[in-house]
This record gives sequence, C-alpha cells and structure tokens, in this order.
Amino acid sequence: MIRKITILFMLYLLGTSMLIKAQDIHFSQYYLSPLVQNPALTGSFPELYRVSGIYRDQWYRVSGEPFHTAAVSFDMAKKSDKWLMRGMKVPDENYFGLGGMIYYDQNGIGKLSNLSFVVAGAYHLFLNSRNRLSIGVEGGYTQRKLDYSNLYVNNQYNTNSGQFDQSLPNLESFNANKVTYPSLHAGMAWNHSFKNQKVKSYFGTGAFNLL
Repeated sequence: MIRKITILFMLYLLGTSMLIKAQDIHFSQYYLSPLVQNPALTGSFPELYRVSGIYRDQWYRVSGEPFHTAAVSFDMAKKSDKWLMRGMKVPDENYFGLGGMIYYDQNGIGKLSNLSFVVAGAYHLFLNSRNRLSIGVEGGYTQRKLDYSNLYVNNQYNTNSGQFDQSLPNLESFNANKVTYPSLHAGMAWNHSFKNQKVKSYFGTGAFNLL
C-alpha cells in the first residue's frame, strides 16, 4: 500500500512540474521562509514552534525603483494526543501543524504592491518509520495596489523635447488603484529517510492563488 502511494505521488509531481508557467514572490534563501515555499511545511520540524523572517531587495541596476519583498511567519507543531478525528484519537506519530504568515512585495516605478495575510494548516501522516506524507492549505486575503501617478503613458511623450512630461494629461481613466480578494494555496510533501537514517530526501509540490 505504501509503495503504491509513493509511486502515485511521484507521478503527480512529474505531471504538475510540466504546468509551471509563472512565479509569485520568491526568495533566494527560500528555505528560510517555509510557508512561502509550500503550505505542507506548516509545522514540519522537530520543535514546538518556529518563527521566521526574511527580507530581500533586488534588481537595483534594472529599475530605478528596485523590488522589495519581506515575509514574517509563525507556525507550530500540535501533537495529536489531544486531537480527535471522527471520535477517535489520532495515532501519536501523526500530528497537525498550525501557523500564519504576512508577506509584502513592492516593485517598479508604479510601486505595484502585494500585501497578503494567510493562516496555514497541515496534517502530517507517518506512513512508517522512514516515510511521512504531509498535506497543507493556506487561506487569507490579498491586497494589490498600483500608484498611477508615477506611471508614464504614450500621451505624455513630448515630441519637441524627446522626453516624457508628466505634467501633460495622460487621457487615461482608472476606476480604482487597488483590489482585494481571497487567496487560497495548497501543497503536498513527502519525506523519506534512507536505511542509514543519515540521508533524507524531500519532494513537494504547491499550488498558489487557486482562486
């Protein structure tokens, strides 16, 4: 049974890897922000709780207004001795992970920003002493904003000077400069320890912005 689950999960990973077409906020040291990486990593650590914070500036030479990205998260491992499922105690080797995260991203001259608040939950199922399957979800709200006053459009190009002039009317009509919507993310992860217990492997997949 465990071997079948492992094979199916590996096939799922191979299939979803062919569908990657875009990226959300990202960090070079992604392992320092596990809830951004995969919701299934919520509570996936040997201690009782974990706090992480990360900040990144990038693309100074590409844009006059570089990208600023920051994230702060908290998660904890809730052991299962006090949890009930369908009226029965969950086995001690299985447990829940609970947490939350705030991340903020701002980029470009238009100061396009993304502010998100999410709560996260995961269930970690021990298949045996060397294999663990984790399933997690994150849900919350996202607000995106754009400062139109800093943008240049073709109507503001002055042919006499050969430059853009923001004092000229842009002749554009914008209904709003921000939008707020619910966000939902999900992920799965599989941890495997080899026989010598010194080498461990991790495979995971996450789907973000499902709504």
